[in-house]
Amino acid sequence: MNLKGDFQEGYIVLSFYLSLIDSNADKILFEEIYEKNRDLLYNYAYRILHDSRLAEDAVQETFFVLIKSLHKIRDENCNKIRGYLIVIIRNVSFRIYNQSKKLTPMEDDALDSIAEDRYSLEKDIEIRDMKERVMDLIKKMNPNYGDVIMLKFYHGYSDEEIANALGITVDNVRVRLHRGREKLKAMMEGMLDHDGSGT
Repeated sequence: MNLKGDFQEGYIVLSFYLSLIDSNADKILFEEIYEKNRDLLYNYAYRILHDSRLAEDAVQETFFVLIKSLHKIRDENCNKIRGYLIVIIRNVSFRIYNQSKKLTPMEDDALDSIAEDRYSLEKDIEIRDMKERVMDLIKKMNPNYGDVIMLKFYHGYSDEEIANALGITVDNVRVRLHRGREKLKAMMEGMLDHDGSGT
């Protein structure tokens, strides 16, 4: 792992973003937001896209959106800003996911992994297909539920961390998780019933 190279590349990207911002105060604000949230956004995007290049694309697009919206969030606290970024990265990632799925149904590294698996090729495909279908269902959910499910079960956030990220109470997080799980369960049952009917 080339830490020096990674650092230099990150510095170049940040410098490019800052060159797009006129106000010094906004430059300082953006750099602070970037440093605090970049890894979170990348991990969130990667969980959806399973591709480092596409995840980087999603992060870059999210920060471009942020630059255009800095005037709207100057007076917001960091937790509200993080919640705003999560909504953006979620929408961008799912859009890229849908586009890439049409172009490349399965990535090369996934195909390699399956080829090397001496056990069950069919099982690998079934698991991957189910993960993609669950992602499709989460995409269709109300973001109030989809976001907490993603943060809880894909990123391992605690209820308190989710509350801070989204600017809601812990009780609200637990209510949304409960309702979200119920909704996702019902959607999955509907999907399986549809498959079983052969329609």
